[in-house]
Amino acid sequence: MKRRGPEYHAFLACFADGALVEATAEGNASADAGSDEAYEAFVAGMDVLVLGRPGYEAALATARWPYALPVVVLSAAVAGGDAGSPAIDTVSVVSGRPSVVTAVLAAQGARRAGVAGGETVRRFLAAGLVSTLTLARAPRLGGSGQPLVEAGLGEIPLLHLETIDFPSGVVQSVYAVGGAG
Repeated sequence: MKRRGPEYHAFLACFADGALVEATAEGNASADAGSDEAYEAFVAGMDVLVLGRPGYEAALATARWPYALPVVVLSAAVAGGDAGSPAIDTVSVVSGRPSVVTAVLAAQGARRAGVAGGETVRRFLAAGLVSTLTLARAPRLGGSGQPLVEAGLGEIPLLHLETIDFPSGVVQSVYAVGGAG
């Protein structure tokens, strides 16, 4: 059966203890954890990036807009066409379920969509849309933060595809979601 819409690839940065490294409006926590190089490598292979509101606000807080590719913000709380957005032509806002994002991206002809941010990734996993999950583990203990998977998502089989060690000490593992390679 032919897939309608893009193939989704998810990225999560976490500490060695499994707590998620979340982007905040105050800055890019991913950079603070040393996982920027893993994230940049992930984003480089995508046609479009799907972020939640916290990831979008973290990107807006940077000195320079960090994305050269189109960005879709999955949020009911962000107004479309924010006057303060440095990349107003490449950012669109979609409210609703991941299936709504899929319809929008299918109409745009997107083939590989990156999904980032804890809650956004969980929503796409729950919808059964994620093909691969990239976990970048920072060599630090976070001590707090959301777990990788919260109650209610259920067990999801993964098949290990590859692991990359970055000079910063970040270890990135890529898994096929659903156990299929």
